[in-house]
Amino acid sequence: MSILSTESTTVSKSTPLYVIGIDAGQKGGIATHLGGAWTARILPMMPSGKGNRVVLDVGAFADIMLELVSVRFPDLVLVEKPPLIPKNGCLATSGLFQGYGEIRGVIAALYLYAGRRLPAEYVPAQEWMKEILPGRAKGEKASVPYVREKHPNIDIVAKIKASGPNKGQAEYHDGMADALCVAEYGLRKLKGE
Repeated sequence: MSILSTESTTVSKSTPLYVIGIDAGQKGGIATHLGGAWTARILPMMPSGKGNRVVLDVGAFADIMLELVSVRFPDLVLVEKPPLIPKNGCLATSGLFQGYGEIRGVIAALYLYAGRRLPAEYVPAQEWMKEILPGRAKGEKASVPYVREKHPNIDIVAKIKASGPNKGQAEYHDGMADALCVAEYGLRKLKGE
């Protein structure tokens, strides 16, 4: 299904567009655009109980989505589909798809709250990257330089390095950067760009 054919998405020129973008990865993020204002936050994670692995905190994610939907019913919720990465093995891939499935479940369950389906679509990373990051290096942190240039007022710092040769330097959160790019991709599609 294409973004523009989503049945519950109606775009009025007088109403500001409201888009939610989600990077569903284990270092994911959630971004919003409403009437020219952009926000980004880290996708809530919690320990899995198996070593250092983390999983989506589904309850916290549901709370965030309820908060976002209560602001105004979104014109589009766009979620990045996790890629199939056979070289990383079943465990790594299964963790990605578990979180992705939980995100889809929360979005579907919000029907009960909103009384109608959220206009949600799912986009492969290659698709939004091709449009938002043309000619830029590909990879896990490809969106960070773009977001720092395009949205300099949005804080995507994950942490400040406390030691080592890069002590005091910022480490940027690529999940928030990706979520901003996913939201921007959705906004462009809604505007017909």
